[in-house]
Amino acid sequence: MINVISNDGGYQGLLLGDATDPDEAGLVYNSGNGRMYIRGSAQSNAAASVTVGHSTKSAILGDSVVPPSSGFEIAKAAGDAELTISAYHDTEATTPKITLRKADNTVASPALVDDNAVLGVVSFQGHDGSGYHEGAKIEARIDGTPTDGTDLPSEITFWTTADGAGTATERLAIKPDGRGVSDFTASAWLNMNGEGTIAIRDSHNISSLADNATGKHTATFSVAMGDANYCVAGANFDTNETLQSSNFVAESRTTTTVAIWNSNAQNGTYYDAEFLNFVIFGG
Repeated sequence: MINVISNDGGYQGLLLGDATDPDEAGLVYNSGNGRMYIRGSAQSNAAASVTVGHSTKSAILGDSVVPPSSGFEIAKAAGDAELTISAYHDTEATTPKITLRKADNTVASPALVDDNAVLGVVSFQGHDGSGYHEGAKIEARIDGTPTDGTDLPSEITFWTTADGAGTATERLAIKPDGRGVSDFTASAWLNMNGEGTIAIRDSHNISSLADNATGKHTATFSVAMGDANYCVAGANFDTNETLQSSNFVAESRTTTTVAIWNSNAQNGTYYDAEFLNFVIFGG
């Protein structure tokens, strides 16, 4: 059964049903606010399951009767508002996917994005009694100079809001080369062999070593530090030494290099350690 409504409190549309309930579900237009509603069973026009708006107010799915502040909203009055994306395929690489994308220029003629362009944001918000505010977010942005078809250097950042603060602060950035940058992650670290021909066993953000003299070496950073006020902690070990104790000193620091000196704590003699390790925070 199809029921045509022409003026029901400002609503017009088509309702589908049966002899028992001729107005069970349908498509309804509100001439008062310019919105289109897809109404489910036992729902009023104003509480439709899907609301399609006008201008920049695109759609609401669920229970909300308040116009969305964004283009699309899923709302639930008394329960979890959940979005599920499912993929069914025997190929392991087939996956549910959410894509956020950004371009310069226009929809009809997209163009290359620039350095620092924000590619997408996932924002977590809560109501503080007067309105919704952002408590945390994940943001992806360009970090470098993109090249047409070959290069899109990007970083992803994580932000949280401190107790007593009203805005989120960046806490961690994962850079294009995979480095994690924050006050709580190592800016660089090194495990080196200081005997004979010095060599890097393993490292993070160390590009090269220089052997300046016995017990004196300089490490060069792959990516320069933001400043030279970083903290260096180190230790050494030599299977052939009988030293009771030794001194490790970060003798000089710049944004691009750090000089590390290693000496006998008893007599101050510099020597080359078989295992020389250090870690840097800050910068």
